[in-house]
Amino acid sequence: MISGCHILCQGKVQLAHRTRGGHTQIVKFLRDGECFGEEGFWQLSPSSVLARALTDSVVGWISPADFQELLKRNASVAQEIQKRLVGEIKELRVRLAEQAYLGTRERLIKLILELGEKYGHKSDHGLVIELELTERELAEMLGNTPEWVCKQLRILWNQGVVAYRRGELIILDEAGLRQRVTPPRERKMRFRSGKRAISEVVQRLN
Repeated sequence: MISGCHILCQGKVQLAHRTRGGHTQIVKFLRDGECFGEEGFWQLSPSSVLARALTDSVVGWISPADFQELLKRNASVAQEIQKRLVGEIKELRVRLAEQAYLGTRERLIKLILELGEKYGHKSDHGLVIELELTERELAEMLGNTPEWVCKQLRILWNQGVVAYRRGELIILDEAGLRQRVTPPRERKMRFRSGKRAISEVVQRLN
């Protein structure tokens, strides 16, 4: 049961969603300062999200009562939470859009780039992602099979843009990797006055 919110103070945490059928799908990797279990602020309820520490981690917890008191005393905290919620909604919309227009290989590339931005550090070899990622974990994030992920990583390795061995993932050519993600086709949005828009809708209904 969730009765408050957890905050990752230090370390790396993986979040996975547990389906009704008993399957799990990795949905997010957290970094310092990010929260999970926010629904516990508003109601006591069971959670379908599983959190697993990938390294030695320090996690804080705040109760709903303390959270409400904090909001009353500090308006800037409420504003920061609003910004984070807007960011979460924006990220969700982007992921839904990517599932519609990106192929599975492109989503794998996008995932690698995101992990590089969040957990990568530059070295002489390239951008090293500081996570031990198995093909199965990458597959769970994409809804695919470990065999498919292994094949795609091998293709990207042969193309000279990534390197992968025993869970260590390195981006060798970030610019070249980004070129392999096809952007969505842009569509123009036309605006009309309120009266004109309503009249056109009425005509279509008739």
